[in-house]
Amino acid sequence: MILSRNSDYAIRALSELVIMSNESPNGAGNSAQYILCDKLCGKARISRNYMAKLFVPLTKAKIISSRKGPGGGLALAKPAHDISLLSIVMAVNAKYQIDWCVVGRAKCNARKACPQHGVYECLRDLMRDYLQTTTLADTVACIKSTRKGR
Repeated sequence: MILSRNSDYAIRALSELVIMSNESPNGAGNSAQYILCDKLCGKARISRNYMAKLFVPLTKAKIISSRKGPGGGLALAKPAHDISLLSIVMAVNAKYQIDWCVVGRAKCNARKACPQHGVYECLRDLMRDYLQTTTLADTVACIKSTRKGR
């Protein structure tokens, strides 16, 4: 299973938001460090229109907050280590179903299995576990270690 574009962009943008908050003179990981949307869009390489579409459900899910005016922008609503990748995926993909059938059957379970059910079930369980146990902080740590190695 591959994550949707919404999921990919949301995880990328939120990871950059954490990194930019940590690098900000007032930051040091403070979850209330606001970053200007335009700066975040540039760093994450995502258009402002697409970013705006993603941040509506992320705000409703209480993953981020926004503030207008001087000192405003976007910020995490809670610490990065408290945000699972699954919560991000679920927020930006309202109809996300990790239990969907890989070949498109409406009903696919152990009793009415499709030809790929057994193989896909293992992959689906691994993906669900990964998304539930991996946090935004974990993702940021990986990004930072990769960037240091350049």
